[in-house]
Amino acid sequence: MFYLTPEWERYGEMLLCKFSFHCLHVSGLITLASYNRFHNNCFKFFLVITFGNSATSFFAGFVIFSIVGFMAHEMGVPVKEVAAQGAGLAFIAYPEAVARLPVSPLWAFLFFFMLLTLGLGTQFTLIETVTTTIVDTWPDRLRRFKSYVLALVCLVMYLCGLIICTKGGMYVLQLMDNYCASFSALIIGLVEVIVIGWVYGAERFLNDIKVMMGYYPFPYHYWRLMWKIVVPTLITSILIFTIMDLKPTEYGAYEYPEWATYVGWLFSLASVSAIPFVIVLKICKARGPVLQRIRILLEPTEEWGPKLQMHRMETHSPKHTDSQVPLALPNYDPEGYNDSEFGDNLGSKISVGDDSCSEFEGLRLNIPSRVSETGV
Repeated sequence: MFYLTPEWERYGEMLLCKFSFHCLHVSGLITLASYNRFHNNCFKFFLVITFGNSATSFFAGFVIFSIVGFMAHEMGVPVKEVAAQGAGLAFIAYPEAVARLPVSPLWAFLFFFMLLTLGLGTQFTLIETVTTTIVDTWPDRLRRFKSYVLALVCLVMYLCGLIICTKGGMYVLQLMDNYCASFSALIIGLVEVIVIGWVYGAERFLNDIKVMMGYYPFPYHYWRLMWKIVVPTLITSILIFTIMDLKPTEYGAYEYPEWATYVGWLFSLASVSAIPFVIVLKICKARGPVLQRIRILLEPTEEWGPKLQMHRMETHSPKHTDSQVPLALPNYDPEGYNDSEFGDNLGSKISVGDDSCSEFEGLRLNIPSRVSETGV
């Protein structure tokens, strides 16, 4: 019953963990979702991921605390004294409990094999996010060399991870776990939800979802309220109370020195610093008075919108001028022309891909036989 008995004074810690988890993984979800078809039902998968994550965490709690309870029973101490968190639970308390079970080598193998698969599954998403970000920044140069970019990213991450494998690596890991996985994730998540709810506009975002799915996510006003008021308020409150209740980092009986706290904040704010840096850079590169620059930068650019022209027509986005992007399929009629005479006359004069056509030389289009909705 220890696991099912709530401790309401620690409710804020639970919210911090949940928001940090979703903020950390939202970039990976966006990256993987970018490979979907344009009209994919993202709302359905959003519900599956959200409730599936909570249900999996709740079920995993029974597994973990059953082992911790067994260890407390063997040691003759309360469960609260055995239960640990972070790296201490995974690498100290849990292995010690597994070693006390019958057929302990089997359970130890299964436990660490589970940790291996869990780490690999997480790394696939995070590495793909970093690689996709780099490749999409310079697509013309790097898209054909994506495998080499992936190998370079893995090599750099491997070299950085060697620090944690040293004798004092556990202390570095604990410091990074306390700062990198909490404050920076919450700050980035707060900026994202403010930009979606207030800068880009929750109404415009809901319209984009409607174009992709064919209907507004239900209920419409609930999502407007959550994105504009509730979620920003919750994240801001968690940040404020977490900073107010901040204590020096501890690992076991060791308390970190004061300079380690500054290093932790440096870790935490390193990724967040990119946000104000890019804002200042964009404002400096723009032209005109400062307020006019900011007002222009807060509006979507002409390039904003779907990749394929047929989908840009649905969203009323500006038309592409890139000849490599197909304007439409042969039977696609975005402007609503249904006049048979117009179509017959035009069709009699234009032969797509025919070099012998001279009257409409500017319309020689090589329309692919199959156009994927992803734009790939």
